[in-house]
Amino acid sequence: MLARPAALVVLQCAIAMIDEARDAAITLLHARDDDPDAVHDFRVAVRRLRSWLQLWDGELDVGVSRKQRRRIRDLAHATGPARDLQVHLEWLRGEEASATGRALADVEQAIAELMARRPDAMNDVRGAAEQFITLHAKLSRRLSRRGAALDDSEHGATFGVALAEQVESTANAFRDRLAAVRGASRDEELHRARIAAKRLRYLVERAEDAVVGVSAMVRDLKQFQDLAGDAHDVHVFSKELRGIFRKFGARGRGALDVRLRQRGAKAYSALAKRWLGDEAAGFFRRTATVASRLRGAARARVSASN
Repeated sequence: MLARPAALVVLQCAIAMIDEARDAAITLLHARDDDPDAVHDFRVAVRRLRSWLQLWDGELDVGVSRKQRRRIRDLAHATGPARDLQVHLEWLRGEEASATGRALADVEQAIAELMARRPDAMNDVRGAAEQFITLHAKLSRRLSRRGAALDDSEHGATFGVALAEQVESTANAFRDRLAAVRGASRDEELHRARIAAKRLRYLVERAEDAVVGVSAMVRDLKQFQDLAGDAHDVHVFSKELRGIFRKFGARGRGALDVRLRQRGAKAYSALAKRWLGDEAAGFFRRTATVASRLRGAARARVSASN
């Protein structure tokens, strides 16, 4: 893979991601509303595809039109409310197990409010899945035709060299986003760093078995995403919770707010210890090593084939 033409491998990976998202869409359409994985898997598959198209815009601009890219973006956005509801309901049900008295009644009221929203959210995400299945056929045909015009004699950079350059530039963008995070209250900056981390993870995971160090990168990036995601979920849900309590005049808001803030503070503290300031220097050194190994492996395999 690393020694083959970048244009060809990027295209083949895009076709594989399109198929993976289609399969996740089909699974979602047959899943129950309370399935913990179906919405998540479809959401991740579409976001992974969208990120790949953005990262390799030059190689894929012929096969995927701007209109189709906008549709993929819109479908990814349509999965958000259903996934947020799943996350918020999971947390509230954990709180329900330990709440008593009026606080328990307030938690149950919040759960009931979110459950009432779930049918509409699931209709939206299932509609997105149906639309993606239709879009899949068009994308698959276009990219397959484009792939037929390419072969291993295609000139230009090898995938290993092109991937190394992308890893370096995407890692630099992630580093810049991390540097902008100055505190737990800076949710927008943290959210942008999380997006940059996802983009880097989606980029390198296709080469997870190619060189030593990629698997560790993917594991580290997943850890960052989980911590940053938990902190972001707290920020989003605190607004939701305030709106629910205003609507019903619930009195248990204070206790829930405290526990919600504690959850966010715990996630941010763990993230800061591992990633902020100089703490991420080791990760970025290892990332530079991976980029060097990608180049070296690609060149070695080209030389061996000659």
